[in-house]
Amino acid sequence: AMLITMITVNFAFQGTELIGVAAGESEDPEKTIPRSIKQTVWRTLVFFVLSIIVIAGMIPWKQAGVVESPFVAVFEQIGIPYAADIMNFVILIALLSVANSGLYASTRILYAMANEGQAFKALGKTNQRGVPMYSLIVTMAVACLSLLTKFAQAETVYMVLLSLAGMSAQVGWITISLSQIMFRRKYIREGGKVEDLKFKTPLYPALPLIGLTLNTVVLISLAFDPEQRIALYCGVPFMVICYIIYHVVIKKRQQANRQLEL
Repeated sequence: AMLITMITVNFAFQGTELIGVAAGESEDPEKTIPRSIKQTVWRTLVFFVLSIIVIAGMIPWKQAGVVESPFVAVFEQIGIPYAADIMNFVILIALLSVANSGLYASTRILYAMANEGQAFKALGKTNQRGVPMYSLIVTMAVACLSLLTKFAQAETVYMVLLSLAGMSAQVGWITISLSQIMFRRKYIREGGKVEDLKFKTPLYPALPLIGLTLNTVVLISLAFDPEQRIALYCGVPFMVICYIIYHVVIKKRQQANRQLEL
């Protein structure tokens, strides 16, 4: 039961990987990115882990989330008026923040893919302010399609989207952990020194190995939940198709372009 729940939990916690996306636009990434990573860790511990500890200490676990939000129950216990309204406001702000970060990440990924020859060239064009408007419009159009679930198949489509988003988060962190391990090995093999790295992964290689293992286990757990199994049915073939397209079409095209340049 805990493993099946983890895919939804990880979906709710995803977003810290956007630090890597923002690194490409940072004026001084050697200083700002390590600082952002450390701040993200501490903020996660304070705002998420600490809050859960407080809730667990005040509400019996069998009652948490059964009738109302655990946060609302805690606020009411300590005498804060309009607890439900306060939480609704906080949730609304959080949703807007998530939507904003997702819009930014998706737009920038499309922009980067276009520049690498992996998407339509038009998606790589920017306006005078450096904003890839075509990528932004495409992202907004696809995102707005989710609003249709308000009128048709709300519960079914929502669970499918939740499962796909959760699976993409797991695949993303599996890739991040594996990339870190492979990067460090190649870096040292080619004569690089660990002390020269601007930001060193703590507890290497234990930390990326733990991340790789846990995320893989959670990903596999999708197969044991009938409601979320659809993510594997859709996600795995999609990744296989992307892999084939990249190596059969895009990679050969890039090699041909390099030969023409030479």
